[in-house]
Amino acid sequence: MLDKYYKFKADSFLKDYKTNKKQLIELNIQYDNVLDEGGMDYSKPVVSGGGTSDVVARKASRREQIGNKIAELEEYFRIYNLIVSELTEEEKYIVDNFILATVPKSVAQVGCMKHMHVQSTEFYRRLDRLRYK
Repeated sequence: MLDKYYKFKADSFLKDYKTNKKQLIELNIQYDNVLDEGGMDYSKPVVSGGGTSDVVARKASRREQIGNKIAELEEYFRIYNLIVSELTEEEKYIVDNFILATVPKSVAQVGCMKHMHVQSTEFYRRLDRLRYK
């Protein structure tokens, strides 16, 4: 009943895995490097009376922003792992070799159909069941 109010885009969610994994790695590096940023730039003349800037507060704010993004991605991976853990081997095969395929969908479909020993209509029935699982 709820799916008529909220349609979960499973394909998009699953396709984001590689991008999100790369982004999480980059954010973790940024998070670790925030404390190393900044410092005095002695190559420029010092200007007095320009107001104060709180370097520590900026670093803390930046670290908090990155930490929030990391938390969002970690939640994504928690949900992703929960979803994938509930799949059968065949369903995992469809996810890996059709939904996440880097080749054209027609090529991926033919490969999946051969592996599963099914025709096109049966393949799409199984794919639809997977999407609504």
